Amino acid sequence: MITMNNLCPEHLPVSLVIDLDRLAYNVRALKKKIGSACSLMAVVKADGYGHGAVPIAQTVLENGATQLAVNLISEAAELRAAGIAAPILILGGSSFAACEQIVEQRFSVLISDESPLAALAAAAQRQNRVALVQLKVDTGMGRLGCAVADFLSLSQKVKENPWLRLEGVLSHFPLADWADKGYTRAQIQLFHSLVEQLYQADIRPEFVHIANSAAVIDLPEVPGNLVRTGIAVYGLYPSADNDRCLGLKAVLSFQCQVVFVKKVPAGTALCYGHTYTTEQDTVLAVIPVGYVHGLSRALSNLGEVLIRGVRCPIRGRVCMDSTMVEVPFDDLQAGEEVMLIGRQGTDEIKVDEWSRQLNTINYEILTSLSSRIPRLYLKHGKLAKVRHLEMIYEAV
Repeated sequence: MITMNNLCPEHLPVSLVIDLDRLAYNVRALKKKIGSACSLMAVVKADGYGHGAVPIAQTVLENGATQLAVNLISEAAELRAAGIAAPILILGGSSFAACEQIVEQRFSVLISDESPLAALAAAAQRQNRVALVQLKVDTGMGRLGCAVADFLSLSQKVKENPWLRLEGVLSHFPLADWADKGYTRAQIQLFHSLVEQLYQADIRPEFVHIANSAAVIDLPEVPGNLVRTGIAVYGLYPSADNDRCLGLKAVLSFQCQVVFVKKVPAGTALCYGHTYTTEQDTVLAVIPVGYVHGLSRALSNLGEVLIRGVRCPIRGRVCMDSTMVEVPFDDLQAGEEVMLIGRQGTDEIKVDEWSRQLNTINYEILTSLSSRIPRLYLKHGKLAKVRHLEMIYEAV
């Protein structure tokens, strides 16, 4: 098991292992898929989908991505503070109170109407530099984005303001991960026609983008010269319907150590609510992971972990900081490795297994993994750094 040794001030027998070599492979595979004429924007919002935004951003930029996307200005500022100079697009619609910072740190911001334009232009004029904006049009997502009827006029307003630059235009797919691509192809046609209207009006944004991970995988005909890839960067597919042609590799694994082993007789009721009673004499292992870490309470008496490469079922309720599992080993010792997500021996528990059991999506599983869990970053097969409670420790 990979351990932190003395890199962190506090040792916890729980860790997320982030394999940066796998991340690099995924980015290169995606870049090969889209071709040299198209740029790749890696989405690193929500702390890099729980993996750690800064190490993820650094690695994707080293391996073919040229731009980054986040949701909040604080997320963008974190990347700048880490020395990342690459273009960053802020996708959220609530950043405009910080126009001075947006302009100063050269962030590009998504707009859906004209309301933020005056404040952005004023901040740009004060700093004697142009503010970067990207206009989103709602072609069928029903969330952020201007109405189709307003797209051309809004684009013209940005173009006419000398302190604003229409860096890009974009839209978003709600159903690109579905097997039936009919609705998505209709969106593609609509978006293409809207971009053509811009060109006819001599409005030529630098970037045109609508493709997400699912579209990159399944829809090579999507127009544009930039793609926004989120979940695929981290080695997961948006849905079971997507083609597995890229051979993406899961970047994250979740592991811990057994902290206590006990034997109980048949008929022993376990944990809060006594939701499980042993049917025979049973060996139980206590692991130091609970719902505070992101192991959902809904996995009580449902989920499994790997110990010695064998699936061991959760017994009783998942608690805040600990969980019990039934093991088939009489000689199990405290300190032995437990794999909650990842491969051990010949078996593997995948993020998608949790998402199916919880009737949710793999995105939610990743972003629910607590920041209190140390992140251990591997590069070239070796421990490169550890992040724990927002502190980063370089391996030596």
